[in-house]
Amino acid sequence: METERPLIDIVLATYNGAAFLEAQLQSLTAQSYENWRLLIRDDGSTDDSISMIGKFSAQLPDRVEIIVDSAGKLGPIGNFSRLLENTTAQYVAFCDQDDVWEPERLFLTMGHMQSLERKHGRICPLLVFTDLTVVDRSLQVLGTSFWRYQNLNPEYSQRLSRLLVQNVVTGSTVLMNRALIQKMTPIPAAAAMHDWWATLVAATFGKIGFISQSTVLYRQHGQNVAGANAVRFLEWPRRGYEMMRDRQAERQKLARCFEQANALLATYGSDMSDEKRQIVTGVCSLPRSAFFKRVVRAIKMQCLPKSIRQRLSLLLLAGQRKIGA
Repeated sequence: METERPLIDIVLATYNGAAFLEAQLQSLTAQSYENWRLLIRDDGSTDDSISMIGKFSAQLPDRVEIIVDSAGKLGPIGNFSRLLENTTAQYVAFCDQDDVWEPERLFLTMGHMQSLERKHGRICPLLVFTDLTVVDRSLQVLGTSFWRYQNLNPEYSQRLSRLLVQNVVTGSTVLMNRALIQKMTPIPAAAAMHDWWATLVAATFGKIGFISQSTVLYRQHGQNVAGANAVRFLEWPRRGYEMMRDRQAERQKLARCFEQANALLATYGSDMSDEKRQIVTGVCSLPRSAFFKRVVRAIKMQCLPKSIRQRLSLLLLAGQRKIGA
């Protein structure tokens, strides 16, 4: 007799997502991995999202749980944090309201997760992520690989110093184990994004695995909380111009980045290995370093982002007094 597959809690944070929500919900029912439960928390939608969620829950009452509380609007990070705190399954998958999952999304990530657990044990915080297919609002393909589209290297997920300044993990592809959920929650207000925080905690205390296959249609519709922009070769001049033109926005992004790094150190510093604590402390010190010293430190620590714009931003703007602690 075949052993029953472990339960996966899927956490879906919604907010005014009615335009695309139905397609995402239907893609969940098409999963080849069938032992899942969906937890949904709406963040105060004013469109038809709540009605759509209610209808879907009525169709699958044993598999859908709607989280209702008095916390009010929490934003995407707070919403996902509240959802994670309500999970009970051994494994949890992030889900975004505007994407569409490929049928093998859960099956593939669970297979890789179980391989990691056999190697590192279930008490080790573990995270698995995959590539995505970039599509427009009508699901027409813009790029068959999000990693190539964004010039991202998934191998950088193995280097904490790099992850502290540039996230390469997309939450909608992520599967986490219970050990990671327990370690990373509640997500602090200083976190730049829920998936980035999960990645940093996994990199600090556990292991990260990835699959070089798309499991999600990553819909770009102009209102994404985090979106995709194609990166092409030899774009330093244009990216540099864009960075300087939008330098106030870049400073704000950097501020969030270093606030998150400082929050990681403040929350877990005493639990970190000496090596990991040294890495996080080193990155947190970059905004307080003079330009040339910052360049040398960033190169030595191998923490320069691969993104042209982020690299220029870190080197040229991170020294501003407003940035970091």
